[in-house]
Amino acid sequence: MEIFLDRFIAENNSIKRLQRKLIELESLLEGKIYLEGRLLWVLKKNYTDLKKKITATERDFNKLKKEFNNYLVKIYIREDGSINGYKKKNAS
Repeated sequence: MEIFLDRFIAENNSIKRLQRKLIELESLLEGKIYLEGRLLWVLKKNYTDLKKKITATERDFNKLKKEFNNYLVKIYIREDGSINGYKKKNAS
């Protein structure tokens, strides 16, 4: 379980880095960095890099969620389909 927690924290940190990148792009658009010609190049490069990172982060996070769900199923679902910790009610 700790392994998943560490991985979720790492993914959260990746998301925070991406958020900071978006803020940087917004500042470029607001004209904080305004050098004719260079602005377009910087925006295009940052956008392309950010798009790749967002796609990779989404893929990694979805993979992590799937692994975590499989882990939970493995721990809590028995071979007969019952759930560990719950007793089946007898049909009367």
